[in-house]
Amino acid sequence: MMRRYWFSILLSVFMIVGLGTYYVYGATDHLPQYKLATIEGDVNEGAQIQVLGSYIGGRGSEILSVTTDGSDYESSQSIYSKMFSNSSRTWIAEQPGTREMIKDHRSFMWGKGNGNSFYKDEEWIIYAEAVNNPDATKPELLLKIDLLNQTSGEVKHYDTIVGEMPYVFSYVVDVQFFEDKIHILTFNNHPWSEVDITDSNQYHDYIVDVNTGTLTDQEILNYGISTKDNVELNYNIITNADLTTQSDVAVFVVSEETRAPMKNDEYNRVLLDKHFYSYTYQTGELIDLSSLLSTVKMGVNTSYRLDGSILSILNYESDGLTVSRFNLVTEKLDKDVISITTQLLSGDTIATGIMSNDKLNILYHHNDNPMVAVINLANGVIVYKGEVVLDGAGSENTDHMKNVELYSLAIVE
Repeated sequence: MMRRYWFSILLSVFMIVGLGTYYVYGATDHLPQYKLATIEGDVNEGAQIQVLGSYIGGRGSEILSVTTDGSDYESSQSIYSKMFSNSSRTWIAEQPGTREMIKDHRSFMWGKGNGNSFYKDEEWIIYAEAVNNPDATKPELLLKIDLLNQTSGEVKHYDTIVGEMPYVFSYVVDVQFFEDKIHILTFNNHPWSEVDITDSNQYHDYIVDVNTGTLTDQEILNYGISTKDNVELNYNIITNADLTTQSDVAVFVVSEETRAPMKNDEYNRVLLDKHFYSYTYQTGELIDLSSLLSTVKMGVNTSYRLDGSILSILNYESDGLTVSRFNLVTEKLDKDVISITTQLLSGDTIATGIMSNDKLNILYHHNDNPMVAVINLANGVIVYKGEVVLDGAGSENTDHMKNVELYSLAIVE
């Protein structure tokens, strides 16, 4: 009787999923298709790019991504994939380092969804999470640490109690390992009403013995920035771009911003100042880099990338982009600044840019058409150019190009 009961439930679920999939595809098969067409350069560079945005020509906005293979609408995903997929897990599976770990150690990797929580070298794979201890009578921070020795195959798990947790939330932003010490860097957010604004957001480096799981030390990063009226402090951490490569340094950006009122109770962010700090895990030293980076062009549209000891700073505006590089070891700026203008691209406006490995990927527009360019950061040479075009049935309908808004890029290596 019980087996028949469960069979009926499963049959109902699959019927719902099947009907839902049918109607989803029926509702989206009329949507126009796009693709990223190569104009010049290495087609392999274009194959790693996703152009993201939305189609607004139907009854509502449809989120989509465009690649050299075609376009994919979010609404075309089956109910099954929406029910059983996990966006963070999907992102992790697409990263080169973690993709290999999932392939080689599927059992250990099961259920691990925070890409910043991984560490990997030739011997160890380490994963750490910061959670509220469910067994404590009052809020208490607990570090859950999983370790896999790739040589012996041994798996260890530690529940390391840090102590009282006066935070709204805490999460891991980086994991490093040096000389039997696991460094777990967390971002901790305090209730605004209980502490001073300068202490409401803190980064902690918790240091755990790899052999015992014991908390041996911790560093609380103190930037020493005084509070100001009507000024908000926004924090950003830049860790090594390769999630699974050892790095002894992390970079912190603390932005001072204010809000400029606009119409309809809206506001615009105004950047007042930026402070840069490097943190060295093995020494616990926090160094102020702000004066050394004061000559670098930066604004609201600034992003960063850390490759070992090289910090790359990308700034873009509507008419061009610049990439500056800073060596954290020598504390010197590279004299050669990569500068890309719309004139060089034969474009009209820059939409966005992102860095990946030794490349700069740019989304721009020419005659209102979305275009993509890839620049070799070693020499500033354009190695790929492409254009988003209509694909397949209805490609002669130029209105479809007017109804698509593409505004960001993603790289799948």
